[in-house]
Order: sequence, then C-alpha cells, then structure tokens
Amino acid sequence: MANEKKLHIDAFLNLSECVVSSLETMKDDEYLAEFGSEVKEDAKRGRELIAKSLKNFKQRHLTAARSEYARQMERIQTRAVSMPKTETGRRNLLLALMSKRPDMHQGLLTAQYRNLKELPDLDVSTALEQLAELGIWDGIIPEDFNEE
Repeated sequence: MANEKKLHIDAFLNLSECVVSSLETMKDDEYLAEFGSEVKEDAKRGRELIAKSLKNFKQRHLTAARSEYARQMERIQTRAVSMPKTETGRRNLLLALMSKRPDMHQGLLTAQYRNLKELPDLDVSTALEQLAELGIWDGIIPEDFNEE
C-alpha cells in the first residue's frame, strides 16, 4: 500500500514538472492560443481577489472592533433605565448620586451648574442615563426619589 501511494505521488510530481516545464517554455501567443484570450481577465480577477483578501486580513482587528462597538452601542441604547417620574425626583436622585460619589461632581458638571439648581431638565436626565451606564446607580432605587 505504501509503495503504491509513493508511486502515485511520484507520478503526480513528474506530471507537475512536465506541465510547469511546458508552460515555462511556451511563448505568449502559444499560451493565448492554448488557454484563450480571457487569461488577462482571469489574471485581473485573481489580482483583485488577492488584494481584497489581503485588505480584509489587514483590517480584521478593525472589523472586530467595529463589530464590538456596534454591539456595545446596541446594548446601551436598548438598556431601560428606570428614572423618577418628576423633574424634582430626578434632581434629587442626581444630588444623591453626587453625594455618594463627590469625586465625579467636578468632571460631570461645568462650574455654571455646580449647585444643580440652574441645570436644565434635559441635562439632568442625560447625566442620570450616563451615570446609570457607568454603574454609579448600584444600590440606589430610583423609585425612592419619586414625589408622593
């Protein structure tokens, strides 16, 4: 069995050497007559395929990062945040979060809004959503800040 396999391999190698030798000695017009005029088109498609494959390989990390970014953005956008129903409740929640983590007070708000009284309602909601995503809400129940 091993001898038969070796004979097949030797025959294949001999055939391959003959084909390569024949192609190496063939002139361009003989080659075109043998394989047709679409050789240039085939070569062009082959180069394009190789270039595309190389580009995809080089950008595989970028593609993976973009996919992960899209997945994270989807998770953030679909995450439901339960906030107090009233603006006063939301402000109270933000104040509670600020007192829980005084170190973030400086980075979150500009000097104009340090006392939170003039902070627009939309900015209060946005700040609460961002803090929820950062996990600052852990251990705080937003419903406790609803006005009765």
